Amino acid sequence: MQELKHRLFSLSTLWYWGVIGVCVLAIVSVVTIPPAFFPLILIRWASGLLILFFIPGLCFIKALFPEKEIKNIETLTLSVSFSLILVVLVGLFCNFTPVGLKELPIVAILSAVSVTLATAAVYQQVKIVESTLTFFRSN
Repeated sequence: MQELKHRLFSLSTLWYWGVIGVCVLAIVSVVTIPPAFFPLILIRWASGLLILFFIPGLCFIKALFPEKEIKNIETLTLSVSFSLILVVLVGLFCNFTPVGLKELPIVAILSAVSVTLATAAVYQQVKIVESTLTFFRSN
């Protein structure tokens, strides 16, 4: 358990805490910042663009490839592509619910999907590191 806490708060999982921070910032900015308030609206736009175009795909790619098998440019391209696919699927889901296509439900669902995928990716990374350490300790 102590080893898991140590790995969860290491530099290799810094992206995980960044994802959680941007997701929280996006939800808070949608709830609190009015659309016409200029200086703070930039925070809302930046976090919204990251939630729409990058973060869900990045979390999906990290969960799909827990070991670093692909290059950075491929990660960026696949992240944007999968993010757009996930946004379309979430929009389709929201369209057929009583909530409808509103800003807050879409951002909240995308944030929940992103945090879930990021948690799965970190869990897989920790399990891979632990299995590698156990293999080397046994030999």
